[in-house]
Amino acid sequence: MEEGSFPRGRVKTAEPQDKEPNHVRRKRSKSEGDHKIRRSDDILFGKRAEDKQTSRKKRKQSPAEEKGTPASHQSLLPLGGGAVVLPKDKSGGGDPLIEGLGFAKLSKGFRVLGCVREVHADLAVFSLPNLWTGYMLRSSDEEPPCDSMLQVGQFLSVVILKAVQEPVKGGGHRRRIQVSCLPNVVNKVISAADALSTPLRDLSMFSGAPIRCQIMSIEDHGVLMNIGNGKKGFLKFSDIGEEYVVDEDMMLTDEVMTKKRLVLVVGRVLDCLVKAGSSADPSIISLSLPSRQDLIKHTIPSETTPSLAQLQPGMLVQARVERIARNGLCVTFCGNMFRGAIEVQHLGGFWIPTQRQESEEWKQFFKDHRSIPARIIAVDVSSKIIRLSLQSHILEMEVAGTTQEVGTIIQNATVVRLDRGVGALLAYEIDKEAATEVRSPVFKPLSSDENYRKACQNMAVYVHISKAMDKDNQKLSESEFGKEFAPSTKHDVRIVSASNWIDGIASGGAAPSIVDAQVISYADIKPAAVYKQLPVTALLDKGGVLVDLGMGVKGVVPDVQLFDKIVSSEYRTQLRKVKFSPGTKVDLRVLTVDPRAKRCVLTAKKSMVKTDKIIKSFNEAKIGDVGTGFVSKVDEQGLMVTFFDGVHGRLTARSLSLDAGVDNHKQDYSVGDVLECRVTNVKRKSKRKSNDRAQSNGKLNGGESFCELTLGLNIEGSAPSQVDDHADTEAVVKFSPGAVLPLKSMRIVELVPGKSKGDTYVPGYAIVNVKTKYLIKSDEDDTLSTIDCKLPFDQLLDEYDEVDIESADALDRFAESMLTVGKKVNRKGFVLLDPKKSTTEYSSGTGSFAMVSIRPRLTETLLNQIESTNQDSRVIVPDPNTHLYKGARLVGYVSNIDKRHGAFIRYLDGLTGLVPKQKGGLLLRKYSSLITEVVAVDKKFSPPKLLVKACTEAMSQKENSFHFQVGDVIDTATVTYLAFHQVSVELDADKFGPKEKISARIHCTMARSKPLGVSDKRSSVLNTKQEISVCHPFHGWVVGQQISNLKVVKVESKGGKTLVELTNDDELTLIRNEDELSEGKKVSGIIYSVKPGSGLWISVSPGILCHIPALEASLDVKILNALEKSFPVGSRLHGTILNSKVWSERRSKNNHHHRNNDESKDRDPLIVSLLDPVQSPCDKTPEKGGILIARVNRFLSPVGPPSLMLDLRGGFVGRCCITELDEPDDWENMPLGQSGRVAHGSSQSSNPKAGEVVHEKSEKHEIRKETIRYVIC
Repeated sequence: MEEGSFPRGRVKTAEPQDKEPNHVRRKRSKSEGDHKIRRSDDILFGKRAEDKQTSRKKRKQSPAEEKGTPASHQSLLPLGGGAVVLPKDKSGGGDPLIEGLGFAKLSKGFRVLGCVREVHADLAVFSLPNLWTGYMLRSSDEEPPCDSMLQVGQFLSVVILKAVQEPVKGGGHRRRIQVSCLPNVVNKVISAADALSTPLRDLSMFSGAPIRCQIMSIEDHGVLMNIGNGKKGFLKFSDIGEEYVVDEDMMLTDEVMTKKRLVLVVGRVLDCLVKAGSSADPSIISLSLPSRQDLIKHTIPSETTPSLAQLQPGMLVQARVERIARNGLCVTFCGNMFRGAIEVQHLGGFWIPTQRQESEEWKQFFKDHRSIPARIIAVDVSSKIIRLSLQSHILEMEVAGTTQEVGTIIQNATVVRLDRGVGALLAYEIDKEAATEVRSPVFKPLSSDENYRKACQNMAVYVHISKAMDKDNQKLSESEFGKEFAPSTKHDVRIVSASNWIDGIASGGAAPSIVDAQVISYADIKPAAVYKQLPVTALLDKGGVLVDLGMGVKGVVPDVQLFDKIVSSEYRTQLRKVKFSPGTKVDLRVLTVDPRAKRCVLTAKKSMVKTDKIIKSFNEAKIGDVGTGFVSKVDEQGLMVTFFDGVHGRLTARSLSLDAGVDNHKQDYSVGDVLECRVTNVKRKSKRKSNDRAQSNGKLNGGESFCELTLGLNIEGSAPSQVDDHADTEAVVKFSPGAVLPLKSMRIVELVPGKSKGDTYVPGYAIVNVKTKYLIKSDEDDTLSTIDCKLPFDQLLDEYDEVDIESADALDRFAESMLTVGKKVNRKGFVLLDPKKSTTEYSSGTGSFAMVSIRPRLTETLLNQIESTNQDSRVIVPDPNTHLYKGARLVGYVSNIDKRHGAFIRYLDGLTGLVPKQKGGLLLRKYSSLITEVVAVDKKFSPPKLLVKACTEAMSQKENSFHFQVGDVIDTATVTYLAFHQVSVELDADKFGPKEKISARIHCTMARSKPLGVSDKRSSVLNTKQEISVCHPFHGWVVGQQISNLKVVKVESKGGKTLVELTNDDELTLIRNEDELSEGKKVSGIIYSVKPGSGLWISVSPGILCHIPALEASLDVKILNALEKSFPVGSRLHGTILNSKVWSERRSKNNHHHRNNDESKDRDPLIVSLLDPVQSPCDKTPEKGGILIARVNRFLSPVGPPSLMLDLRGGFVGRCCITELDEPDDWENMPLGQSGRVAHGSSQSSNPKAGEVVHEKSEKHEIRKETIRYVIC
């Protein structure tokens, strides 16, 4: 090859004008100094050694070169760059030929434009020119994940690291191209060309040049970039385009990421521009990131003269057509410094020929339009290859669109180019509307020509020679291929791949076996689809067969899917050899397909191939659907039946027994048997187990949710119309825990033995069938006639012998002696636990059982509860909704004894109490019934937690002998003691027992109060002591007085005595604890004490005190400033419970607040308001300009003294400046400006006024006398 094809340095000529520019440059470099980079004599390769004199003769120029443009005299590259074959005609006639970028030309260091097609954590896949595909691996765990570096659809220049052919199993080779887009690789060639090795102060000369960057960190004012080779760059936020968004915490949602062009996160790889000027740090390069529109139109600055090594794929240049080749254009750019080539498939359009030769219409167009915009797509320094593209999607840096999906058959596609021995490029027309969406050229003059726009409306598909024709395993000859696929010939082509995003050309096949194939890839296979006449290719060792679906797609038919009924292995082996011998064609149906794993499982069962009852999606499955499936699992609970695409359901043993009368399903069914089932229940769950199979598209079957299907064999039966989309979507069948079941209402269906579990065991149980009418009301549900319930073996007696409960087997033997399958239980029982299931769950037998018990003692107690008219019986069997209080008597049973804690007592519906081991919990007998007394209740949990103690039988019998019940009426009682809080009375000993064992009283809150007259009110003025005044309920009572018509409101046993609470007013209700006092509840109480300037304390029930803040007592300032006169101690008040939690939270927000002496230190007191909550709500935030009543609070540190700090209604705090006071001289003890007093914190307003809320810290100050406590502000 001639030396001119690979020039080395300057081409010397005899003319003196060729030397003149060099002399000028040398002279200019001396005058301007060394701070600028000197243009080398060798423009392509930077600095070089001094020219050496050689005796090599000058090559004589051909006439063709002499006729070319002046560019040929200035560029040192060969025509069209590298890999362009010049015409052999010495006279210069003929056109050059541009060689394709074959695999042999790809070498290490070759740079191409790539588009990110797929991205995963450890792998990124790039679409490359010439229909190639490259991959980038994550080199180490220290690097950011690939999915944080790149985004799908992102265009970047990449450097080829390795292009090799690797052997594959079964013979043959596979081509693999490994690339990298990281700055240390991409910018390495730039560094070799002295761009980055130049002193950083001189990098301003390269301003505007693109450079590869990777985000290292996001700082306060910008982004710190890694540009490789130990260099860094800084990108200010002000230099970032509007289409980018910075995500410092990597928390942006997918929605935001789709709206923005690119999300800037740590590790992101992108191209920036070198910014003119230097940064504050001389070791850091200043960068800019323009908007996308500006970036795609950015060209190399005219004042910048890059070398060949500095050219990057993706650069936009203004090219000039130097010569038209047979299959493209030879162009120059950058002031005729560089030469490159544009292949015909990258001209932007496809011209369809009408004769048996390639169209030449495009040649005339580019003769008329010499100056064109083009983007570089490939550069190789060693071979001097420079390739460019005019494709509109590459010019716009957008992913190439396509109007055809994989598998589409294109009819009458025309061959526009023939690559002999390689393949053919075919073009076809598409709709104009679709073409507008695919190609919208915006770069002139390309977009201004009508013929060019028409050519852009054509799409292209490339057919490789291996997919062109069927040749019976013989390689297609080049001549046969050239004859069959000559230009202008038409063929039917099937799209086999649309992943060539750089070229914008689909890959296809024209062979009849491809066009007529049922599938061309695993992605085309659809679950439950029937494929007929598939050839069997091999018999597998494990008993299955291998079939061919076409295009190399294989399917497996497991051995259990060959026949409807599982038969003996020997017979099946013989039958398989006959019916499924290689070459035999069979009809099959797809069970599952996994495109990623390239695995397809089919069935040959005739029942499943011919059925039209298909269930293939959890989302589409609904109750009542009938489907054909096969048994995939047999266990104790029943059968697992699998349909199509991994959809499966449970066929319970109970359902088999009821629907088909199957007694032993393990003997009657085997894996592989075909069944026709009906869906009886669909229960959706939000999460799916990790080992569940993925759907064919790679996602979980059913989307984000997972379903549990319950099946039945009664395919003619009716089913409810609703689906249980969530656990509580369908109406739940409500049982009444504690509902008593009559005699012989439970029929025993099955006895299930217990199981050992370490040192303990789980008791067995009997499945009993109970009529629905005994469990629920008849008007609530009429779809169920009977319901199966569980009768545990530990619910048969109140007491068990130790020998019967020492093990699960011993308890099973005892239960078998009492219970017989098929017979009814001749005892009353009750509902112990409600599982809260839906109707469909009961009908299908899924979920946990409702639990019943036949314990005699608990049953008798429940009957007494039902028969008693008193709602507050003294001994009860509670459930979680029962109002419990300290001292309540409960009947339960010992469910478990834990050596660490004590004995756990179980009541109804899961309510559990604990007898601590310190209180004898470990001494109780397991599974025994007993009476307990509530010691403490924690209602913060649901069900509430109970701390109980066991009551002895003798004590219980003694207490029951007194016959006190809540609600009983006592005719007369004698007053024996009289005090402010209570009156002690003595009951009739003959009727109620000795007085030493009974203590009865009437609390002041439970006594009837008399309405006060005018004279009574006058006499009660200034009554601040706890004395029985005229307004007190006990006024007029004396010791020895007989009180009649008393009602029992509470009975409690304590210290061997019975404590009885009485009342003489039927309208009064005893409040047992503060939990009963909820917000908005109306209460009445006796004034316990009056705190001037603070408020009132009232007793609403024995042991329960409530606080009435003064601001909640009245809206009259005069009354508030004289509380002791308006509210005498002992009088009864009626009010409303406020939300004390909210009130206290508002107070606690003001950290300067100190508790008064009358406030509780343990917990916040209950707050009561005497005002109408509708007309005067207390939770309303004070508004500007509003009239408020406030309380002067001297416990608050003043904010901006001198000022008054005020308490407002609802827990708010206000400040009143001295300048806002009316006649401030009349105020006593006004805290004027004190030396050194500074308010801590800040107010919500820069100039707070009265009534506004403030928040600040405070110091405790001396309490001074206040003459005025409440003011209007």
